[in-house]
Amino acid sequence: NMPTIMAGGMPLGVLGKNIFMASLCFQLYQAFSFLVLERVTPVTHSVGNSLKRVFVIACSVIIFRNPVSMTNIAGTALAIFGVFMYGAVKRSENSANDKAA
Repeated sequence: NMPTIMAGGMPLGVLGKNIFMASLCFQLYQAFSFLVLERVTPVTHSVGNSLKRVFVIACSVIIFRNPVSMTNIAGTALAIFGVFMYGAVKRSENSANDKAA
């Protein structure tokens, strides 16, 4: 009989596997994040991170049917609006730089 965690009844082997997989995924996420940061500005990286959070929230709502409050909706809408505004400003700056060159 495999020992189990008392609170949830999860076998220790399953817990160990879950911790290992979560650690591996987080390590890969961090490595990928640094690779992206080498190629973009810190502000662009931050905007991308914000968009990633919106994507994760949307997936959790769709897949897991998590309830969403008006505050969540407003925050998500604000983040998406910010990403679009940042993109518009970046395109405008790039266009102005191209005309000046």
